[in-house]
Amino acid sequence: MIFEKLKTTVKKTFYLASAALLVSSINVQAAEPIKIGLVAALSGQSAKSGEAITRGLTIAIDEINTRGGVLGRPLELIRRDDESNPSKGLLAARELIQREKVAVLFGGLDTPVSMAIVPLANQMKFPFMGVWAAGTPITKNGAKENYVFRVSAVDEIVDEALVKYAIKKYAMKKPGMILINNPWGESNEQGFKAALESRDIAYTGIERIESSDL
Repeated sequence: MIFEKLKTTVKKTFYLASAALLVSSINVQAAEPIKIGLVAALSGQSAKSGEAITRGLTIAIDEINTRGGVLGRPLELIRRDDESNPSKGLLAARELIQREKVAVLFGGLDTPVSMAIVPLANQMKFPFMGVWAAGTPITKNGAKENYVFRVSAVDEIVDEALVKYAIKKYAMKKPGMILINNPWGESNEQGFKAALESRDIAYTGIERIESSDL
């Protein structure tokens, strides 16, 4: 009789332990973090800007995690350094999406890097949120299905505002342009030209500089 009771107790204990392990396993799986990817310049002359983006995302993630995360899962920031280099930015984005399995990609400190990532995001139908770069074609990229979003400024809107301000404040009549020789400069050139043409104002010329000149 004692043996039977002991056997029954052992069985109950085993079942309870198994159930506890199962629940624990489910909780562990549910608690696995949702990875948030960031591609930005974390080294070089733009490193401070990259760290500023990191701090902003970290604050937001901490606030969300304090409230219980998303669907009971905490958020985790995974960063990669693009060194302000479009090729490195594209490789970093691909690694975060395919290897790290991030749920969304943040980035876009530099317009040239963002422009390199845009085709990948749209091809893979993967959400890419621009947080800094202002190049107009980042979101106005002509894709039939566009997966690129932004909270940053847009060059064509900024250029319009600058031209309007210069006319009102300084009675601007013959402006010139000094633009960086990359996609960001090209974006601003188109924006300024459109703003000037709408007012029938001619520009005197355009000078281009290299990023190494800054």
